[in-house]
Amino acid sequence: MCISGLGDFLTNAHVVDGCSGVWVTTQSKTSAFAEVIHVSEEVDFAVVSTGLEQDVVATFRAGEPVRPGESVAVIGFPRHGMAAFEASFTTGTVVVSAGARGDSRFVQITAPVQPGTSGGPVLDNSGRVVAVSASRSNAPRIAAITGDVPRNASLAIKGYVARLFLESFGIPVATSKDVPKLD
Repeated sequence: MCISGLGDFLTNAHVVDGCSGVWVTTQSKTSAFAEVIHVSEEVDFAVVSTGLEQDVVATFRAGEPVRPGESVAVIGFPRHGMAAFEASFTTGTVVVSAGARGDSRFVQITAPVQPGTSGGPVLDNSGRVVAVSASRSNAPRIAAITGDVPRNASLAIKGYVARLFLESFGIPVATSKDVPKLD
């Protein structure tokens, strides 16, 4: 997701792991080589920079955190190149406001998160980023522990964690508290 007008993009660290650079396709369908400029495996975030000016940047929700029962949408590129060459849009609900073993950096959502969706924005009904898609549940592992296969369980890293990561590198973040709901 684009986070600055200077062509900086936020994604997950596991997406760029082992890469010195990546190709980014912008909303205007321009592709450019991006240099990996900041990485934290601890919080699973990376910033890549294209240097291409961008008109549209992500706006993070400020104020109230995302809560269980709240509707969300996930934008990503699952199976990029195998299906359509455009972003997928899926919807779901926040189920739990923490990850495995109560990890407060995460939320669990019912929106499907497929490989290729990691690093994409999780949006509230006003289009503000409330989390960043991270992974789907490891169904075989959970089934071995609990005897049940999880359904519709994906993990996302809370938006405030992303904001803290970006601000630690001096990257300003667009935020909004008062945005009208989208119809």
